[in-house]
Amino acid sequence: MALTYVTTAVVLMYLVYVSMSFMSAKPIQGNAVQILSPKMWKHELESCKAQGKLMVVKFYYSWCTACKKAAPAYAALSNQFEGQRQKVAFYKLDVDVVKAISTQHQVEDFPSFLIFKADTTTNDMVLKERLKGTKNVFAESDFKLASAINKHLGFGSSKKAD
Repeated sequence: MALTYVTTAVVLMYLVYVSMSFMSAKPIQGNAVQILSPKMWKHELESCKAQGKLMVVKFYYSWCTACKKAAPAYAALSNQFEGQRQKVAFYKLDVDVVKAISTQHQVEDFPSFLIFKADTTTNDMVLKERLKGTKNVFAESDFKLASAINKHLGFGSSKKAD
């Protein structure tokens, strides 16, 4: 129960942070690593698997308006989990640069957020969750993404306060 209050407080702080960031002209710098090639993708998957990290990946197009709108919120979210770097890693993948990976994972809506986690029985990285960006990226997807990350980190899922 106390964890739900903590998660709700973190989400509220995050939403305030994101809304305040729109008031300033300075862009938010996040902790997400840009995937530049299939070789780099494979290396990062293996690295996360070896370290037992959750892997959160934003698939986007650089020219996509919804993707551009989601960028500051995703950057802020990656900053929000800064203290959990040993457990979660954030990535972003421009589909125009590395198309094969989005095809491999059947990503068709943009932006899309995929969460991968190491499976100890198969010793492989497994897709655990897929969230698709919508018109309500800031109000809905980011809250859902934060909840999904918390759930897969073992903190349970948080719910919006009524």
